[in-house]
Amino acid sequence: MLLSISIFAHAQTTLTLSEYCGNVENFNVVVTTSTPLDFLEDNSLVQVAINGPYYDVNGNTEGIVIGPNNHTYSSRSGEIRGDLFVVDDSIFAVSRRSEFFVNNPSYHIGTHPLLTVNGEISSQADESRYNWVNNKTGVIFKAFRSAIGTKDGVHICVTVSDQQVTMSEWARLLLKNGYKYSINLDGGPISQLAIRGKGSFGGGGTTPTRMIFYFSK
Repeated sequence: MLLSISIFAHAQTTLTLSEYCGNVENFNVVVTTSTPLDFLEDNSLVQVAINGPYYDVNGNTEGIVIGPNNHTYSSRSGEIRGDLFVVDDSIFAVSRRSEFFVNNPSYHIGTHPLLTVNGEISSQADESRYNWVNNKTGVIFKAFRSAIGTKDGVHICVTVSDQQVTMSEWARLLLKNGYKYSINLDGGPISQLAIRGKGSFGGGGTTPTRMIFYFSK
């Protein structure tokens, strides 16, 4: 397990991310209304916590989140455009358009957009719907971001941006830092990564999430 801060220059701006990579057997999901930091502080056996996927106006998580023994945390189809699978000792992500099907995965997280796939930028990350321009300022929308993925196909990694970035910048920041597969989670004021003994990372965490991904000790 590790925490690392990675930096690279992009458009004359230094962009950084904070991350944690851990073993699948220590990974868990919980449906709760809390910030990751509050959840970690309230649960002594939690080592790391990050916010989950988007949720609707009624507080229901959008997308698919299924855990071990086919336990369903969320089955709302929402707008799923990609799927992250944990199968035995392998972690990978695919586009919904691939119509790829996995029997009895340990974890299945379906949301949007895909950010990196097989070591390349997903075309979804560059779509205008995720990189829309403010008509008043002429500037592409930026926000704090969260994501889940893997670098080596074995360990699950969770990460947040330390600055507000576009979705295109977010995908490239992840690729630069070795993410072979990654998919976006909720962002903005929801975005937060909390690590015991290290504090919280990202600029969000001011608004509770409705689902938390976490690693236990």
